[in-house]
Amino acid sequence: MVSVDLLHVLTVCVRGALAAQRYIALELLKVQELETQLPALPIMDQDPQTKKVLLALLHQAVTVKVKEQLSNKEDAAAMDLVTTADVVTQAVVEHVLRDAFSDMPFTIVGEEEVASVSVKSLAERCVEKYYRELTLVPYQTELEAHACRMGSQVTATTWKELRERVGVFIDPIDGTNCFVEGLWEVPLTLVGLTLDGVPVAGVVNRVFGFSVAQMISENSSRSSTSLSYVWNFGLKEPFIVHEGRRVVPAATYKIVSANSVLRVIGSSTTKSQCFADVLEKLFPIEMHGARGAGNKLMFLISSMLAGSPSVQSCDVFISPEDTIKKWDTCAPHAFIVALGGELHTLRGDVVRYSLHGKDLARLSSGVLGVSRRSKLEVARRIKWSSSSL
Repeated sequence: MVSVDLLHVLTVCVRGALAAQRYIALELLKVQELETQLPALPIMDQDPQTKKVLLALLHQAVTVKVKEQLSNKEDAAAMDLVTTADVVTQAVVEHVLRDAFSDMPFTIVGEEEVASVSVKSLAERCVEKYYRELTLVPYQTELEAHACRMGSQVTATTWKELRERVGVFIDPIDGTNCFVEGLWEVPLTLVGLTLDGVPVAGVVNRVFGFSVAQMISENSSRSSTSLSYVWNFGLKEPFIVHEGRRVVPAATYKIVSANSVLRVIGSSTTKSQCFADVLEKLFPIEMHGARGAGNKLMFLISSMLAGSPSVQSCDVFISPEDTIKKWDTCAPHAFIVALGGELHTLRGDVVRYSLHGKDLARLSSGVLGVSRRSKLEVARRIKWSSSSL
């Protein structure tokens, strides 16, 4: 028998995401040189003039390339971009995983292509400089005590079988266009862990959700307001950290009724005809637009957490066929499942993450995300069968 400690995989991914964030903050933006000039706010919440200065610094430090043109998007969002920060972030996460697990007891599915020699070298330097100092992730002691009750080992008879059971889905920077444009509340680093196709843990790190003080502090990881992660392995209640705080699911919630207005969030840059048929079935609705698949899914997550403001929440997430990938959804999906919601295709099938076949990332039937309070009413309006729930 062979095995992997899934909790260890999660903590390595958390540290990798935080290390890559420090690379962006300290080597691309060089925020430590601006310490005396900036208010004690997250970078994404700084005033427009300050963000304009920082954006100019970022443009000087990164290379931006167009990967492809997207037919379903409008205006500048139709260009699918990749930057130096994307490829380095993924290379950092992959490097720390390979370093921690020499037998590679999982399958990595990442957005970016295999890193070049120069990118790998940069990632190694980032790991040495920033990852090694992050010895603990926020709430790690509590997390380990929680996981200890059920265990965190996954076993199989061979390494091949184990790699077909455990997946790591990586989107190094979800919302790259917003990263380049300076819409810094959107970009997220997403790492989702799956077991037998089901998302069981995930890391969501808001790339610009840090303050300068957090980046230059020796204990920055302990006060990381940008970081969210979830552990939902076994039969116990989930362990959830949301934007730097340990949180719990909302204890009570009101089920959406037949006449209730559903708050639906979709892409503000996707052509409207892509949504028309599904939105008609969901009426009455209140439509909201936002950028970044992961960012929009966080609105759905917020609706199921105790104490989250309603302005940051929604009942339904929608994405048309072939517009996002499984590395966009996997990490947020782990939160959604842990909180009682689910992601379906537009046909009603549950989204799962098979590690068999050639195209492991495609979502050809679109995605419809539902919260705990909305899932029954959404199924009724769209006329899904009960087996879909």
